[in-house]
Amino acid sequence: MKSWGAVSKKSLAAARAGVAGTRILDAEAVNALAGARARGALAERARAVLRVACEACEEGALVRVPTPVLAEVCRGGAFDVPINSMGC
Repeated sequence: MKSWGAVSKKSLAAARAGVAGTRILDAEAVNALAGARARGALAERARAVLRVACEACEEGALVRVPTPVLAEVCRGGAFDVPINSMGC
C-alpha cells in the first residue's frame, strides 16, 4: 500500500526545532481533495492528505500547491469547480 503524505524525518526534526517547514501538494493530492465527493475511492486519500495538512498547520508549516500542479489539474469549465472551491 502506498503511503500518502509521508513526512521526512528531516522536516519533522526541523519542525520540532522551531523551524517551520512546507508541505507541497502534488496533482494526486489535489485530485483526491477535489474529487472525494464525486468518487468514493478518493475519500481515503483525501483523508490522508487532510491529516498531513492539519499536522503541518499544527507544526506551523505551510501547505502549498505549486502553479504547475494547478496547470495540470485545471481542465476548464465545470471540471475546475471543485479545485477552485479548495482555495481559502
